[in-house]
Amino acid sequence: MIAFLNELNEAVSAGSLVDQSLENAVEFLEKAKGWGTFDLLGGGAISGAIKHSHLDRATEHIHQAQSRMRRFQKELSDIEGEADIQVNIPGLLKFADFFFDGLIADWMVQGRIEESLDQTKTHHRQIKAILSNLEGQVTQKRREIEEIKNEKKNLIEIGHGKYTYFE
Repeated sequence: MIAFLNELNEAVSAGSLVDQSLENAVEFLEKAKGWGTFDLLGGGAISGAIKHSHLDRATEHIHQAQSRMRRFQKELSDIEGEADIQVNIPGLLKFADFFFDGLIADWMVQGRIEESLDQTKTHHRQIKAILSNLEGQVTQKRREIEEIKNEKKNLIEIGHGKYTYFE
């Protein structure tokens, strides 16, 4: 039971790292979305560059989340759980937006940002739900272990009392 608790704790730890990366990705995708809206309204090259900077940071966090997800999946498999996340921001539209800074390309990129943001938020919610479930299991196992310890202690005390009684 203690080994299972350790496995649960390892899964929670790995999942928390995925959660953190996805939270950061959402933050930068929301910033990119805001700058994308400004870019659609005629923000120009500077707003496009800032938007893409935020997209680059979001992409870094998504790649980090994917990398961390592999460890999380391994930890979940140790406790017979599963999760699968893959989010990608297409580079082709980023290229088109940057070099052909026109309204159509901006609309396409903005749509992709919003789509990626929605997917990332969905995956973030899924990871949070898995973590909540795991944390509930950790709490339950800790209670069970504590109950077993108390029962063992009571049995030892009773046994010890009987032993001294028969002396």
